[in-house]
Amino acid sequence: MLRPLTARASIALACFVLLAAVAAVLRLMVGGDLGVLDDQARLAAMDLRLMRVLSAGAVGMALGAGGVMLQALLRNPLASPDILGPSSGATLAVVLAAYIGTFVGAASGTGGAAVLTWQVGPALAGSFAALALVYALSCRGRGLDPLSLVLVGVIVSIVCGAGVVLLTHLMQARGIVLPGTGAMLVGTIRDDTPRWIVIAAAAGVPLVIALVALMGRQVDSAGLSDDEATSVGVSLGRLRIVLFAGAGVLSAAAVVLAGPIGFVGLVAPHLVRLCVGGERGLGAGGPLGRCIGVGGIMLLASALAGAALLILADVGVRALNLASGRLPIGVVTAILGGPLLVTLIRRPMNRG
Repeated sequence: MLRPLTARASIALACFVLLAAVAAVLRLMVGGDLGVLDDQARLAAMDLRLMRVLSAGAVGMALGAGGVMLQALLRNPLASPDILGPSSGATLAVVLAAYIGTFVGAASGTGGAAVLTWQVGPALAGSFAALALVYALSCRGRGLDPLSLVLVGVIVSIVCGAGVVLLTHLMQARGIVLPGTGAMLVGTIRDDTPRWIVIAAAAGVPLVIALVALMGRQVDSAGLSDDEATSVGVSLGRLRIVLFAGAGVLSAAAVVLAGPIGFVGLVAPHLVRLCVGGERGLGAGGPLGRCIGVGGIMLLASALAGAALLILADVGVRALNLASGRLPIGVVTAILGGPLLVTLIRRPMNRG
């Protein structure tokens, strides 16, 4: 049986809220000296920083929560949007749609808002297609093979990444450069993302996460065998559809806003487990635990952790003043996320 919601879990959840808030305030403070600007320029600069905070926060929440959903859906702690293919699949679909659009004049000459608007459909289709392909190819006999799942996901991601590079070169050969194509290669928080799109994402991503979190008690049973889950009244078919759709939508939203960003969807859930002592450290008691269960708490905490990690990464991007311009945020998350993930994975092993 799971233990009641511990004080450690409650403190950890509060700390993730505080960490995300501190990261947001820090990002608003980092940058050039606003004191030398006039009032209008100062407001414009703060508005730009606020939009970057909202964009990075929405992307981080989408990746962190998406990682939890995929791990519950596939019963594999190594599942994440960047490893299993939904991020790369969404990216490939967006670039493919852009390439096809160049033949009919649909993609060239459009502004940033129009580009991001039409990217939503292809991103969703690519994300769902990649997830379905990985799931289908990983099934052996009566269930999923964990090793095949990771290997197939990595292969799909690599192939999709190669396809993105190929299509980008083909478009460049025709003298066509789609706005935001650079973000499709390495994740980037863009300054030219229309305000209404950022606000819509900042409101829509938490809404999707909250809706899935309401099924958190059912997500608790996802780690059980099919027979055990069914015996406690869980509709696995409906649960898997919800997790599949939720992970696909969140992965697509992250790609549309920032392109493919690695490690956040994998590091955030592991970081939460480390802070609260794993799912059993969370427990199912207390008002929050009784309402949304361990799965819901993991979902919310991982979303907050992902938002904090990506906003802090954007702080690093702004703090590094390179002559060649801002470093893509995907590079920062890869450089910092790789070693951190190895540390998080090895820590429980060393303790055992």
